[in-house]
Amino acid sequence: MAIRSHPAKDSTGPEDPTTSIAALFLRGFWMLIGNGALVLLGLAIAGQSAQLISLKDAAYWSLVPLVVAARYLDITRFEGATVYGEPATLQHWKRYALGFLVVSAALWLGAHGFTLLLGK
Repeated sequence: MAIRSHPAKDSTGPEDPTTSIAALFLRGFWMLIGNGALVLLGLAIAGQSAQLISLKDAAYWSLVPLVVAARYLDITRFEGATVYGEPATLQHWKRYALGFLVVSAALWLGAHGFTLLLGK
């Protein structure tokens, strides 16, 4: 499978290979930082006492839409790409958002289930 790059915006000169700091931050946030923080919060929730809702839960569910929004901005404002190097579309974002919400909910429910299982 060949990797295609984005077409140049201006055909009069070569494509600018640099990526803005904002684009790099958004990509790092939705790919690594946000996901890592959710995993750490999930582990913290699993290790807490068996209370229904805590500040950790609020932090967790505040972070989920931020990650989804970061992916949206990456696609709509910074020419985000798929893993194959093709330009990402809003259809890609919709699939990502739905899958991310399902996985986030499963992790959160699993963390609370683990807490209940331990009987803390």
